[in-house]
Amino acid sequence: MNLFSIVKANMFLSQENIMLKEKGSIFSPGGLRRDWTPEHLKFVEQLEKDGYKLRYSGGFVPDINQILIKKGGVFTYPALKKSPQGKLRLLFELQPMAFYYGTSRRPGDRRQSRYFVYKSRKC
Repeated sequence: MNLFSIVKANMFLSQENIMLKEKGSIFSPGGLRRDWTPEHLKFVEQLEKDGYKLRYSGGFVPDINQILIKKGGVFTYPALKKSPQGKLRLLFELQPMAFYYGTSRRPGDRRQSRYFVYKSRKC
């Protein structure tokens, strides 16, 4: 994947051939900690123990963008106590990001994309 930037209406290539690392270093959790399920809280606590650093903007697009720029990480928007099905939309959020993540891991290999959507829907 290539990263383009726009400055004063001019677009230019910022980074070429971005590939995600096997293990990221940041995580962006959605929702409020007090509203997480016990299982998700345990997952986030494990990320913290593993050395992941919190990077949270409160927005889906900027958080995903930060993970791509840093070449790897974990984004979550889990089922919450008040929203047991979660809030991410498959068509407008999960599938497009799965496509980008799949192409940034191994071009042409969609197994990563399916894993991204599956894990997002199961956690």
